[in-house]
Parts: sequence; C-alpha cells; structure tokens
Amino acid sequence: MPTARWHGSRLEVRARAVPRYLWSTVSIDVLIDGAPVLRTGGQFRARGGVTSEFRHDGERHTAELSWGTVGGRGFPFMLRIDGEIVLATEVPVDNMTAVLVGWGTVLVAVIACTVFAFQYFVR
Repeated sequence: MPTARWHGSRLEVRARAVPRYLWSTVSIDVLIDGAPVLRTGGQFRARGGVTSEFRHDGERHTAELSWGTVGGRGFPFMLRIDGEIVLATEVPVDNMTAVLVGWGTVLVAVIACTVFAFQYFVR
C-alpha cells in the first residue's frame, strides 16, 4: 500500500474489492491519518478520476485522484492535493482473487450462453 507524508500526516492509498451482482469492482481509497478523504466507490470504469473536498487542520483542501487500467500488480494512479502531485505510483488490490473469480464467473456464463445460442439457432 503506497504511503506518503503530507502536512505532517500519514497519507495512505488502498485498493479493495467491492462486490457487485455477479462480479466485483475495485474502490481506490485515500486516507489521511486513517480517516477517509476520498473514495472512488468501485466505479465500473477501467480508467477515470474523482475529486473530493476535505478539511485538514482547519483548512479546506481538494484531492484529485486519477487512475489507469490495472497493470502488473495493481492500478496506476496519481493523487493531487490542492493541485500538487503528492503520490504517483501503483496501488495493489486487496483480495484481487475475489475480483478475478467474479469476472471469471461472468466470462464462463457469457461463453456458455454463446455456445447454447449457437447450437440452438444454427440447427
């Protein structure tokens, strides 16, 4: 899990599996001293970005997180706070097995339906 120091506080970025109907997505969360300041919420997008406002030491700040398509061990991301890049690296996904099993199930179902439809309609 990527970490950094920001304004004297511990900043962490985590990625976790979020269950959906037949599959799982991934939520990337930003925490400062253990308190969440931004969550992507498991959006159904391979790439994207979200913005959040939060208060720290009595001041208002804006966090911007952008992420790319999952790579070798996780999602590449860039975190900006108040327009400055604070952290840009890759975040591994906790329990990636749940995500893969869910998507594997969906893939098997699609293939089974395709085979059935092909056999039913071709004859």
